[in-house]
Amino acid sequence: MIQFIKYALVGVANTVIGLGTIALLLHALHWPHLWATFVGNSVGVMFSYVMNRNYTFQHRGKTSTSMLLFFGVSFLSYVLAYLAMHNWITQAVNTVQPQLSMAAKVNVVILIEACIYTGASFLLHRYITFAPARSKNVEGMLPAGVSEESKGD
Repeated sequence: MIQFIKYALVGVANTVIGLGTIALLLHALHWPHLWATFVGNSVGVMFSYVMNRNYTFQHRGKTSTSMLLFFGVSFLSYVLAYLAMHNWITQAVNTVQPQLSMAAKVNVVILIEACIYTGASFLLHRYITFAPARSKNVEGMLPAGVSEESKGD
């Protein structure tokens, strides 16, 4: 549970940093929307990778491997939560809460999708991107089941 709380805190910070960067570039520096959002989101994702690697999961495996996995898992989680499940979630909200205004329904759908994205990405990052076995074995190139203490025996 502590690890998930750390993950959520990193997510809040990365959102603030990403949106803050977008706002700065867009409004203060008058960058075009496309470039401001691209750079802002890139800054947020890079912050998220570094903090989750070092703070949340304390991963010691190969950086290039974990970075590729991080971006792949993040994209997969996005596709799952925001694309693959969008119509189903929208239909469920319309069925369960028909009295809500359209704006409120959109906000509920986005909140549900964000929860799915967060849960899916946390589990995939924990068990794939920053898996403990990968962290211990990749860097030291030790076979599975061999510890630092036993390799000198």
